[in-house]
Amino acid sequence: MGRRVLAIDDSLTIRKLLEMALGRAGYALELASTGQEGIQRAIRNPPDLVLLDYVLPDMKGLDVAAALLRDERTASVPVVVMSAKSDDLRALFRDVPSVVEFVGKPFTPSGIVFLVADLLARAQATPAVATGAPSDLPSFTFAQKESAAKAMFAHLRERFARIPEWMRAIGDSSPAPYFARKMLTPELLDGILNALVPTLREALGPSATPGRGPALAPGTPFLAGHTSILPLSHLLRELASTGRTGTLRLEHESRVTWLFLRRGRVMLVTHDQPDESLRQSSEDLSAVTPSELENAVATQRASGKPVFVSLAESGRLAKGDLAQVLYLHGKRALLAAIEAGPGGFDWSEPQGLPDFVEAFGQPLAQEQVQLEQLRAVDDWAQVELHVTGLDVVFRRGEDFAARLAGFELIPSERRVLTLVDDRNSVRMIIDRSGLTPFEVFHCLFRLGQVGLVSARDMPLASDEPARGVRPVAILDPDQQGVKEPLARLLAQRQKPVPLLEVPTPDDIIALCLKERPRLLILNVSAGFDAAAAARQVRGTLEISDMALVAVAEGEAPRRTEELAHAGFDAVLTKPFLFTDIERLLAA
Repeated sequence: MGRRVLAIDDSLTIRKLLEMALGRAGYALELASTGQEGIQRAIRNPPDLVLLDYVLPDMKGLDVAAALLRDERTASVPVVVMSAKSDDLRALFRDVPSVVEFVGKPFTPSGIVFLVADLLARAQATPAVATGAPSDLPSFTFAQKESAAKAMFAHLRERFARIPEWMRAIGDSSPAPYFARKMLTPELLDGILNALVPTLREALGPSATPGRGPALAPGTPFLAGHTSILPLSHLLRELASTGRTGTLRLEHESRVTWLFLRRGRVMLVTHDQPDESLRQSSEDLSAVTPSELENAVATQRASGKPVFVSLAESGRLAKGDLAQVLYLHGKRALLAAIEAGPGGFDWSEPQGLPDFVEAFGQPLAQEQVQLEQLRAVDDWAQVELHVTGLDVVFRRGEDFAARLAGFELIPSERRVLTLVDDRNSVRMIIDRSGLTPFEVFHCLFRLGQVGLVSARDMPLASDEPARGVRPVAILDPDQQGVKEPLARLLAQRQKPVPLLEVPTPDDIIALCLKERPRLLILNVSAGFDAAAAARQVRGTLEISDMALVAVAEGEAPRRTEELAHAGFDAVLTKPFLFTDIERLLAA
């Protein structure tokens, strides 16, 4: 009889699909439709592998996995969690080491067969899952504990103060998960861990402190530790700030990940899970023989060299799209490493990066991976901590234009960003974007987490005077009636504002991208399509936050709605009061 697999899922369709796929592959499949039935069947006759649905009619998959782990008869049985939201579940199962993999629904029959075969082969070759290990943590002095407590309180103070407000809104929610979602958000934990680093380094001794001294002999690991002490995000920033070239190896319970960096930039990420790479790929591998695939899989497990590179080298895969394939593979690998939680690491600087990195590596921004991870968050409690109401006004983050190029934004994010201008409230962004309130709130939440926007009452790292006074740009032939009085008004301000003249309508975008004016004034009667120019400005993210003012020769009332729809913030009819311009500058 083949290896035994127990599938616990309340969906008849999923059970039938597994029955057909795994039965055809020669596995002995046992089925259960509830969590309690699955636990009883597993304990009565322990299987070689459990496929477990996360949401069952009588209990959560987390409770089923925990029950199997507690019983000595099933504690060493590997568990695969199946869910339509598999990417969100890794953190929930972090304390259940018997859970070895997560599978998203729907899955393909060939994919589930490949996964089961690979996991059973690995389980046969490795020791049983350990349910505990002696602690090797250092002992802390009273002073160190007091210092750690103060650091944690500094980060939690604001959330502690909001507990009375949250108590009024708790309703029928279970208190423990409700307050965990409110308080233990990823960015808060990141701040706490960062604040605890000095205490941990002091307790662990000098060996825990990464130095900035000269590198050892090429290829020799000279920096090693654990990301519970030095988080991955901080480690990558350290390597980037010093422009290092080498290989960062991360090791978790069931996964090894390699990050290849050139001059501080992550160029390629891979791991020792080739089955995962193949399941996620859309490449045509019909011409690959079983032995070729087996050799490519073994190579990736041993060294991280992606299966796609080995297959391309043997002529079984076209090299033309390989860079993009590895880029997408790398993003998923980095995201998986972030979600896997703390683990060991070592950094080495060999003579050169592997040939496949030099040939096909492309810069991979950690912030982009973080943004994609945030897109999967569906917890309103996290969102409302950062976007607190409809009347909040957001502004662009520091070095916005320079950092924008490092992101791949989806349409809703681009639309929201064009409306973030230090003037529009969240309510106005909802009205003007055509997006739902939740979409706007969620976009602002994740764009804020990666630093592209911030609420106006939150200080930026450097304030406006440090960046210089942004000028006002104007396209209007009226020298005496408009340009000269406006120039005098701007020169008399407490902080004088330069006035720049746009030579022709064709120069608008180029000049604004170069000079980044805070206000652009266009004479809409000057013989060019001002509405089209406004739409082009609003569609160019780097300058879409500018205030736009239309100056008309008398037909303003008729065209106000059209011009406002095109993106103008104000429409002024000559003759107008220059105090109207002053009010726009003050806003």
